[in-house]
Amino acid sequence: WMASQAVLNATCTFNVKGFEAPIAVDFGRAANQTITLAGADLWTAGTNNILGNIGDWGRLMNDADFGGKPTKIIMGSKAYDAFSKDTKVQAQLNTQLRGTDSNFNTAVKGMDAVEYMGMISGIPIYLYSDYYHDDTGTKVDFMDSRDILLVGNINGLRGYGMIQDIGANFQAIPFYGRNGIVDGEDQIPFVNSKSCPIFVPMNQNASLRARVVA
Repeated sequence: WMASQAVLNATCTFNVKGFEAPIAVDFGRAANQTITLAGADLWTAGTNNILGNIGDWGRLMNDADFGGKPTKIIMGSKAYDAFSKDTKVQAQLNTQLRGTDSNFNTAVKGMDAVEYMGMISGIPIYLYSDYYHDDTGTKVDFMDSRDILLVGNINGLRGYGMIQDIGANFQAIPFYGRNGIVDGEDQIPFVNSKSCPIFVPMNQNASLRARVVA
């Protein structure tokens, strides 16, 4: 979840014990790399240049500090539906599998959440529909179905915060676990584990998210 938030939104919000308000970590992606289309610019409007959008956004990423060329484009279901209905896209979308794309498709065969859909100008297009359940048990999509995500070399780093436990010597380590027995009339064994991970996109401008469907 944290990795998806860091790449999609370039932020991650945490509810921290002892703090009244959630704490937001902003990774500093350029503001113009989070885009919301409206009106005639929407991909469903029939008046927009979808391939022109993708080309412009790719150049925007490439020209940004700590950015780079997009190496894949990931789309939600509603965004891909609009994309695939565009006549210019239909003329250029290469759906043949070869090389690394074929290998990737084989690796995720049977996984409905990730599906290789083809290539545009040498960039692979993936349809993504994975989800998780939040603390209330509600099903939540990792990625909004109206969005697309251009991704380059994020150079993601998994970092770890300090474990607030004297047994861990208050170190920033991947994992700290301990076990013991709770004293009492009926002794009860317990197991406790703690971790404080965070995903950090070192190249924060190597991603761009656009909401292309209302």
